[in-house]
Amino acid sequence: MKKAIYSLLAAALLSSCGNSEPQEMDAIVSEDGQKTNKMEQVNWILGTWQNTTEQGTFTEYWEKTSESLYTGTGTLLSPKGDTLFTEHIQLELVNDTLYYKPVIQGQNEGKETVFTEKSLGEHEFVFENPAHDFPQRIIYKKSSDSTLFARIEGKVNGKDMQEEYQFKKATPGR
Repeated sequence: MKKAIYSLLAAALLSSCGNSEPQEMDAIVSEDGQKTNKMEQVNWILGTWQNTTEQGTFTEYWEKTSESLYTGTGTLLSPKGDTLFTEHIQLELVNDTLYYKPVIQGQNEGKETVFTEKSLGEHEFVFENPAHDFPQRIIYKKSSDSTLFARIEGKVNGKDMQEEYQFKKATPGR
């Protein structure tokens, strides 16, 4: 009787292991039913994007570094051409999760801050780091092939804050 119980348990255990075929951990299904790598799904960010205001021109440049890494730079230039802000960014896929990792000049002792993928859609991605001072959330939305909306948001001293940027595509990225 014990032998029969052990045989049944062994069979149940083996069948619960599923099939032995490798699975694509970073693949998702797009709206048209096709499997897509998460990096491919967000490749609309590649290229040069600009936002020009009275304060100056903010430019983000994104390029594909590898199958699991996009690197970017963000620079704010004053109307006179002085650099007011610089950041280096990595958008990296690790074990089926995207990470947004900026390093901002003059902040955090030159170390990256890691934001974790909160949501990912065909035309939008959201990253969060609730422990960061500001922002705690970073959002990118593709409005069209030539426009991109970005917003950073969070709390500062218990008060909701946000900054919004409307970018125009300056050069193609793919």
